[in-house]
Amino acid sequence: MVNLIRDSLLEAKKTSENLYLFSLPIDKFAEEYYKGYLFKPSENKLIDFIKTIAQNSYKENLPEEFREKANDINYDPSLFFKEDELPQELVKKEYLPLKHYYFLIQDNSGLGIQIEKLDKLYSPSEATDLFFSKGEQVTSVPLSIIFPFRKFIIYLVGLLGIILFSPFYLYIYNTLKEAKQEENFQRKYAIMWLLIMIVSLVSAISVFLFKIEISKGGGAIFMISLVLMITAFIVSIMYLKRTKLLSKMLKGENIIVKWIYPNDIWQSYIESEYSERKKVNAKAFMMLAFILIIIFSIFMIIDKKMFPLMLYVLLGFLLLLFIISKMTPLSQFRKQIKAKPIAIISSNGVLIGKALHSWNVFNTRFERAEYIKEEYLHIEITYSYWARYHRENVTVRIPILKGEESKIEYIINKLNTSNK
Repeated sequence: MVNLIRDSLLEAKKTSENLYLFSLPIDKFAEEYYKGYLFKPSENKLIDFIKTIAQNSYKENLPEEFREKANDINYDPSLFFKEDELPQELVKKEYLPLKHYYFLIQDNSGLGIQIEKLDKLYSPSEATDLFFSKGEQVTSVPLSIIFPFRKFIIYLVGLLGIILFSPFYLYIYNTLKEAKQEENFQRKYAIMWLLIMIVSLVSAISVFLFKIEISKGGGAIFMISLVLMITAFIVSIMYLKRTKLLSKMLKGENIIVKWIYPNDIWQSYIESEYSERKKVNAKAFMMLAFILIIIFSIFMIIDKKMFPLMLYVLLGFLLLLFIISKMTPLSQFRKQIKAKPIAIISSNGVLIGKALHSWNVFNTRFERAEYIKEEYLHIEITYSYWARYHRENVTVRIPILKGEESKIEYIINKLNTSNK
């Protein structure tokens, strides 16, 4: 292609009627004869650029990344670029003002590559209308240039259309609409995870729509978005089920018992729970701290040079675990103080204040319900879930309302028999 441009310049020089131009060397002739709208390929970047786009006479022969920048004409296509997309050697300050214009680059009948500043962008239909109505011939620009997000919007609208007419969407819509009418605090978590899922999906699709190269971050964006989308999808289903369960409980559907406590009993209960959780967390902290100290001590003995660094890391881990062990029960305590003093028991879950426990989602399983008379009269419900290599038990204590002792046997039997 470089030879083609040089030959076209020589031909132009031979036929030039300007004696001054004819006497100039070929490089000076090119600079004068095509001043303002042609460039000479003196740099490697320019030569590569020319070889990439100008040696292809047909649109389908262009590299894929340039096809969207080409017009609708198949033969001798013109390509459209923004100033910042062109090689810096091409954009000359003395010839073209460095503003945010679009430039047309085309094979100008074998004379080389011509640059033209477009002050206004016309779509193909606008250019046709202008020609037939006023007889003006203007350069039309592909819609992908005028509306760079056009394809993305088309795909997004199509995807939203599929989602809106799917049974899953109807389930989500009905669940959230039903929950809106009640004091359903699970609803906001379901909406949050659904939004995360949608954003992750759009992020994954955008890698292909915007043609982000895998080696330039596209692969990482796609994989992170995909993992986050799958996680958000699973978690959102879990919270949707919890939202639906809580809606039914608040409406009084399929519940075994509903108790509203006096303030003194409720205060006593949440203080007792806070004290119990602090003890459990303290034991867990001591156990984890002991394991960490043993592991880090081994590393510090093996490599004494790493002793100061490993000591700081160990202290950092211990401090973090200590803060978590103290803040978790305190956070739950503060949440329960502000909660309505209520307990609702159903065969699938328990609402106690603002804490919802359910055993009908994913890997959870009901274990047992017992009547406990120690410390204070309460029903103790145990359910479990898979935690890596074993099942982890969760215990829920529900204080018994005064005067309701006669219902305890019925509640226990109902829970145990309905969850066999």
